[in-house]
Amino acid sequence: MKVSIITVCFNSSKTILDTIKSVNDQTYKSIEHIFIDSNSIDDTLEIIQNNSTRDLKIISEPDKGIYEAMNKGVRIATGDFICFLNSDDFYANKYVIETVAKYFSLQDIDTVYGNIDYVSEENIYKRTFKAPNNFKKVLSGYQIPHPAFFLKTSILKNMDYPFDPCLKIASDIGQQIYLASNYEIKARKINGSLVMMRTGGISGNFFNRIIGWLETAKVFNQITKRNGMIFLVRKILNNVLSAFI
Repeated sequence: MKVSIITVCFNSSKTILDTIKSVNDQTYKSIEHIFIDSNSIDDTLEIIQNNSTRDLKIISEPDKGIYEAMNKGVRIATGDFICFLNSDDFYANKYVIETVAKYFSLQDIDTVYGNIDYVSEENIYKRTFKAPNNFKKVLSGYQIPHPAFFLKTSILKNMDYPFDPCLKIASDIGQQIYLASNYEIKARKINGSLVMMRTGGISGNFFNRIIGWLETAKVFNQITKRNGMIFLVRKILNNVLSAFI
């Protein structure tokens, strides 16, 4: 069983080596590491080429945003299941992929997922983003942290656009809402943190957070035909409460 790890990057030379090393260090052998680079002008590509020891694929060209880049990664992926590791994130330990692959190989399931830990630029622990115990809770305002979300490749490739490129922030939660609404997803949660995510990123500042909230309400309404603002309020409350549990 093979896994495709997709890393989207742009001028990521300050952080991407940690990402690469965390994939190189995985005990699981059959790993394809796909880099979709948005035409970086720093040393990102050189760092990738000089350090990645996995089955390496690189596309480097301009794109219209992170979700278009992620869709490119899905199209060229050849693994049995897919995950996305951001260029400033890294796996929590060297056994993550081995553990996930074991669940896929031993059980008839569509997704394996877990939690992520937020860390500072200096890798100091901040808090844990906890995934729901039941996948269907995505429709009740919960979200699975996307870097810790491993999904069968066949499901993503069956979608015209695994990620809606018209959205700026909320296409990952939109994908989860779509899957929970249209598929009988057989899921298994791992009770632990699989990925360390550095704080910041595209949705980190307040302005982008507002855009993400509005997009979330809109996409929930479009997919489910239910009130997106009520869903959004539930999602915000769940995020606030999870920070104190």
